[in-house]
Amino acid sequence: MTNSLSIIISITLASAISGLLYRVGGASWGNKQFRRLGCPIISILLMIFLFKFKLTFQTWGIITISFGASCALITTYWDWITGKDNFYLHGAGIALAYLPFAIVTGDWLALILRTIVLGGAMGLWCKFFKKDYVEEIARGAFIQLSLLFYLI
Repeated sequence: MTNSLSIIISITLASAISGLLYRVGGASWGNKQFRRLGCPIISILLMIFLFKFKLTFQTWGIITISFGASCALITTYWDWITGKDNFYLHGAGIALAYLPFAIVTGDWLALILRTIVLGGAMGLWCKFFKKDYVEEIARGAFIQLSLLFYLI
């Protein structure tokens, strides 16, 4: 299998699983931990395995910080600042959890692009689609799809 094909398959599969975990974590019948832990775990695994992020003592610290920030930021919609759910800030916050990766690798372009695109995609999607399951599955998938900026 070519590297490009394996990336496409990996991102597609990770996005689908993340979308389902995000939805289950937001559903009244689901467990919130599926979203809080599941989506960040998939993101970290993609960074490590798909994008060949080198594992060193220093990078384990970066992974731990980014994972913790992702778990925290995936749970907030910034309504405590804006007075209502803000999906633009929600997506941007999730992307900014990877700030430690940019500090260590110097890959600022990927962080900036991912922050703008993930924030914009989540905000615009929720502006046009009002069904919770449609919104949540897409937001969960967008988290993984936006990691493609780290291939630039």
